[in-house]
Amino acid sequence: MSELIISNFLSKVVPDDASKLVDFQKIMNSSSEFEIVLQEIMFISKSDKNDERLSNFADNVEVHFAVRKKREMLANARQLILRCDFTVPEVNSHSTCLISLCSSAGITY
Repeated sequence: MSELIISNFLSKVVPDDASKLVDFQKIMNSSSEFEIVLQEIMFISKSDKNDERLSNFADNVEVHFAVRKKREMLANARQLILRCDFTVPEVNSHSTCLISLCSSAGITY
């Protein structure tokens, strides 16, 4: 049940902006309270740490935020790379002259 709540609700409301992390505190509190109620009605065990998944997820919101930001940044970087033109310029007489000047000066590439 915890996994369903995390995957369908909590993971979707992890803030996408650092300034909104403070607002997530309400959700953290509600998750912990809900988990306590589930333990009181013996729906989940008080002694089993696996049953504290909601609290653990909410307590680690900074980690989930960082993971989300990393994914966004990597996706943006990938899009930038895919938009770049990686064609190799054609070698002409000016390029050949520049190459020989660099070679004679000891510059390698």
